[in-house]
Amino acid sequence: MKKKSSAALCVLMCVMLVLSTFAACGVKRKNNEEDATTLAPEESWYAGADQTYAPVNITSMELADLVNEALGAEAANFNGDLNTLTGEQKARVEQLAEQKGYTVTKDASGNTVIQKEDLPTEPAKQEDVNNILSSASVSDLSNVSPSDYSRIYQAAKDNGATAVSKPDGSVEIVQTVPTTVPPRRVTTTAPGGRGTTAGTPGTAAPNPTTAKPVATTTRHGQSTALPTYRPVPTSPPLPAGTTLSAAQYAQPAWVTTATMGNNTVLNHIAMAKDGGVVTAGTTVGEADSGMADGKGVLIKYDAKGKQLWKDTLDANKTVSFNDVAVLTDGSVIAVGATMATDLVPDSAYKCKDTVEALLVKYSASGNRQWIKIIGGSGADEFDSVAATPDGGFVAGGTSSSVDLDMKGVGTNGSSKAFCFKFDGSGNIAWKTAAAGSRHCSVDGLAVNSAGTIFSSVTTYCVDGDFASLPGTREGRRYSVAMCLTPAGQIAWATAICDNGAIHTPSVAVSPDGGCVLAGFYSSNKEGNTMFLKGIYNGGNLGTYDGLAVKFNSQGGVSWITTLIGFESDYIYDIAPVKDGYAVAGYSKSSNRDFGAANNGNYDGYMYILGEHGDKQTRSSFGGSDSDTPRGVCTDGANKVYVCGMTNSGDGFFASAPVKGAANKGVGMVASFDVTR
Repeated sequence: MKKKSSAALCVLMCVMLVLSTFAACGVKRKNNEEDATTLAPEESWYAGADQTYAPVNITSMELADLVNEALGAEAANFNGDLNTLTGEQKARVEQLAEQKGYTVTKDASGNTVIQKEDLPTEPAKQEDVNNILSSASVSDLSNVSPSDYSRIYQAAKDNGATAVSKPDGSVEIVQTVPTTVPPRRVTTTAPGGRGTTAGTPGTAAPNPTTAKPVATTTRHGQSTALPTYRPVPTSPPLPAGTTLSAAQYAQPAWVTTATMGNNTVLNHIAMAKDGGVVTAGTTVGEADSGMADGKGVLIKYDAKGKQLWKDTLDANKTVSFNDVAVLTDGSVIAVGATMATDLVPDSAYKCKDTVEALLVKYSASGNRQWIKIIGGSGADEFDSVAATPDGGFVAGGTSSSVDLDMKGVGTNGSSKAFCFKFDGSGNIAWKTAAAGSRHCSVDGLAVNSAGTIFSSVTTYCVDGDFASLPGTREGRRYSVAMCLTPAGQIAWATAICDNGAIHTPSVAVSPDGGCVLAGFYSSNKEGNTMFLKGIYNGGNLGTYDGLAVKFNSQGGVSWITTLIGFESDYIYDIAPVKDGYAVAGYSKSSNRDFGAANNGNYDGYMYILGEHGDKQTRSSFGGSDSDTPRGVCTDGANKVYVCGMTNSGDGFFASAPVKGAANKGVGMVASFDVTR
């Protein structure tokens, strides 16, 4: 792992220790990373792995070609999802796929899966590459736009080659290696239990998303099978066309800063009903004063960045706000954790002198309406919250309690990731949890207009309710995408796990009834061989790259996108915009996906991803010190708001009302307009 030399980062760590103090009192978080080893910048951690010739899903371009050929003019509105076709249209596509030698199967949810043999390839001859580039009117394969890729793909196809897109935006022209030896077959077991030979046209192939009963969770004291799907890992192809224009720089509309103590971090941000934003976080006093003086902070801004109101929740011990949501009536819910003993009457505490989960409700005008404590005799913490269409909300987090509010849920381990549904008054409607022997938590929540709930669970568990998740590994942090019905029943869950560490703490809903999880990942010396197979780490072993994974409504993977530079790059939050998604985080890189400049230390950024995961608009911002965005929200169209903390008083923050410094972190909020 790289050393972080800046003193400014220590300030961020001081503020974030407020949260780790809670964990130290009960649930402990561990991350066993391996020693760093340097590879060449372009070298893949998966390079050199044995070729198995197992079947792989056809690319989105190949699928589009197949549908166009099978349906002709009827394919004009095809969006890449076979489920949008009629039964008769899908049958024609499947028939043509089999005629072409593809393998056609159904996954556990009845979705069509079209695969081909993963035959060995080699780089095409330079003469052939030059002809393809000339035919496509493209001169450089190192940074290809979606429209360029479409032309390159067709030109390569016309010349008997294949254009392969890579996570860094480049394209490679390859051709199948000529051989007289049949590809090595992989014998597997089909869903019906019958042994089949993968890759043989016309025969049953292994189901790439085989569902099986695995981890269990409890709801109202009842044990329920947790259905889990293992998606086929693929490198993210560039889409066959996008609804947004090519990459450009998004100019900030305004930026402001605020502080209520020596160090303030704004953890999350939410759109208000009047077009403004509400942001929540934590502030502490002097850097060496310890954690006893942490306070919860809530600030409301109008659409032009003017502060309308603020509240500081002070107590005799630490209070932290980790997330915020605006309910359907315009009221505000802030969630977090506290060790205080004077926030509510004694009778309202579950167990004093332990960390307890905290709910605070405000009116739209900033008046504090009520405070509630949730938990048991162990350590309890809310990490996430989202409004529901019925006027209530869901809140999730982590707990080591087995009694009081936590009784009867997550009974299969000492640590539980829990989700509670509340009405607008804070009364519990239902609860659910999954548990294991190591840390697990619900770090992100999002709810669509139908009331379907999507959560991002972070865990190290390989036992308890997580025992049967495929691909998990002892000592490795990984994420679980989970879908709940409005009534709290688990519809599906998918583990995002590989040989390195993965953390996707944020989630956004998607228009097709699915969701997108976002965060970051690292690779170890074994490379990515499972969920992220074929996707490499952009820097040294142990550094992180940004990661976004799109799931459809059934829990299958639609696309995977990475944000890669030579240094560590983090995505901390995601929110939907028109025809895409906004992600925000921070990076030390000044190359690849992060341009050619870095102002110093960590810089903040906001990226727009298209609806197919293609990288589009980017805005990097910061000063000479550490700048660390942690939250993003949007108006669903073209306004994007980012919050976090900065130690800079120059560069992007030169005109900010409160200046940061190496030993002083201030909360920051910035607004961007991504109108095309």
